[in-house]
Amino acid sequence: MFYHIFIGTKAQYIKTAPLIRLFDQNKIDYRLIDSGQHGKLSVNLRKELNIRPPDVQLGQNQDLDSLEKIFIWVLRIVYQVLFHRQQLNTFLFANQKGYCILHGDTPTTLISFLLCKLYDHPVIHIEAGLRSFNIFHPFPEELIRLVVMRWADVLFAPSESHRIQARKLNRKAKIFNVRMNSGYDEMCWALQNLPDMKLPDSPYGVITIHRFETIFSRQKLSFIIRLVKKITIERRLVFVLHPPTLLRLEKNHLYSELEKMNNLTIVQLLSHRDFVHLLKHSEFLISDGGSIQEEAYYLNIPTIIMRKKTERSEGLGKNAVLCGFDSHIIDSFFSNLNRYRHNDIIGDYSPSQKMFDIITHLPK
Repeated sequence: MFYHIFIGTKAQYIKTAPLIRLFDQNKIDYRLIDSGQHGKLSVNLRKELNIRPPDVQLGQNQDLDSLEKIFIWVLRIVYQVLFHRQQLNTFLFANQKGYCILHGDTPTTLISFLLCKLYDHPVIHIEAGLRSFNIFHPFPEELIRLVVMRWADVLFAPSESHRIQARKLNRKAKIFNVRMNSGYDEMCWALQNLPDMKLPDSPYGVITIHRFETIFSRQKLSFIIRLVKKITIERRLVFVLHPPTLLRLEKNHLYSELEKMNNLTIVQLLSHRDFVHLLKHSEFLISDGGSIQEEAYYLNIPTIIMRKKTERSEGLGKNAVLCGFDSHIIDSFFSNLNRYRHNDIIGDYSPSQKMFDIITHLPK
């Protein structure tokens, strides 16, 4: 059986990389299709994660870091579907029928899913069953999950509760509980390699904010700035700054406020390996990222989730608190920091190996 693997964002590269390496190690033929959503970033990601160049690259070598760029990207694909349907089939799939492997809940996930269904390919969805149960938090991710989970053919859920949620949406699919998220494999792989960066030599926390729902709200960005200022009065903080976050801070004339703060180190977006090592040795984390929430849980790092809703259960009630931009919850977190420690769960289980074994034994 032939396989088509669709990826396009940093998180998708990181969480699909262990599975791709298993395909390579076992000499299983596949076609790698990069959506171009993080076109510029993906060049370095492939080198870092030991992934070969894609067979197909949609879009250009630039990151879709604005709503305008995403809109144009979607329009170009729609145009190809409407006016060059057969040529697009040849370009994407080389006219080979096979299972299409998708990950997550991004615009890449939705576009890939629709293209696969358009050309009648069975779809395998990794990281299925996640729900926030609020269509607007996060948007459009919750909507994308509902669409993909409802009509995918094979679903891989990271826990039994997620498997149950996926089954409620899809009565026909083959659904498997692989016990953990595939990002766990890549995190362990990163920890086996020393970082390129020099870690801070005194206790520190980490903050990283990048979701569109956060950075496109001046009110939320201002809240983040006030929070950073308050924390750095007493604690050292490393702010890992994503390019879109930097752009929005500058547009809202807030970046200069960060530059004035003592006890704050600003670093540009790190490689996944460097970030994992930075996180592992930190005292706490503040983030709005779902994948980072999972990594902090695996590494036993007290975490503030800067969102109103989260689709992920990892860490909730253990090392993580969902703050909803509530200052009282944040104050309580720092007053009881040791309460948010639990036993880490690093072991030798591999969810990617589990998925690989299932995928390669699916009906032809």
